[in-house]
Amino acid sequence: MYTNEEMLASIKKVEANRAANAAYEPARMTAEQKDEVLKTYHPDYIESQFEDLKIGPNKGDKVPKELGALLQGHSRIKAAEIDLSHPDYDADVLIIGAGGAGCSAALEAQAQELEERYPTCAVHVYCADLVETAQIQAAAEAICQDGFGVDVLVNIAGMNFLEKAVDVKEEVWDYLMDLNLKGSFFLTQQVAQDSLLDRGGNVIFIASQHAVVGNQMRAAYCASKSGLLGLMRVLALEWAAFGVRVNAVSPTYILNDKNRDVLRNANYKRKYLQRIPLKRYAQPEDVANAILFLSSDQASMITGHNLMVDGGYTAV
Repeated sequence: MYTNEEMLASIKKVEANRAANAAYEPARMTAEQKDEVLKTYHPDYIESQFEDLKIGPNKGDKVPKELGALLQGHSRIKAAEIDLSHPDYDADVLIIGAGGAGCSAALEAQAQELEERYPTCAVHVYCADLVETAQIQAAAEAICQDGFGVDVLVNIAGMNFLEKAVDVKEEVWDYLMDLNLKGSFFLTQQVAQDSLLDRGGNVIFIASQHAVVGNQMRAAYCASKSGLLGLMRVLALEWAAFGVRVNAVSPTYILNDKNRDVLRNANYKRKYLQRIPLKRYAQPEDVANAILFLSSDQASMITGHNLMVDGGYTAV
């Protein structure tokens, strides 16, 4: 605390130096000096925090290492574990990858290996940034030009950033809405116009248990996934007359190689696993089986439905 006398003395010092301070012109940094300061202290400029993308349509671009690890992660599909000699379903597979195309590139590599092992297996990969409607349209046009008709469209692209609602920036909100909701709608719209509304088929949206119940740190994610369920119901009503069934699959937390250590952490088990009545996380196969069921004739009377693959999480 300052006394009145100390405050008055301080004010006098400021007043006495006001003119000199106003006239003072600090030495300006050169462009080279600015670059040096930024590269030393600013996380967006520190060279060691970036890497070059090695695959996909953005190959050669510099990105933060965390994003590079996400985009260039190894495929969860292991060709050695796949036996297509006795398939349950016979179909060509069409894959449209997002942005940095880490998943596309991984699947394309797997496709080459699968096609070598199983000559009748056909995997076709198209790359598009699903937040860019122009790229979505271009990919859909390429599919048509290549002569493919789409029977089942699975909208699986999605992302989340864990932030408190009060900290969510507009650009983060817009990006998650564009990727999780807007991109899925315009891709579905384009494929429907080009193929589904003429031949019938299935559309499946991958939503989330958090489209049904809320969870902290996921404001934009929950909003976007809830939007998918609303969209799914509207399309189911509008497209039923064309023989198109539209459904959604909403998984709980899915255990995989990337998050295994995190989800098995004691804190996460206490916070999330204990809320799942079946007391286990979902496996990728659990979601795949739900997609196969909704795509099959066994679900021919099901449309406008959100299939929960959550071990009872939302029943509590």
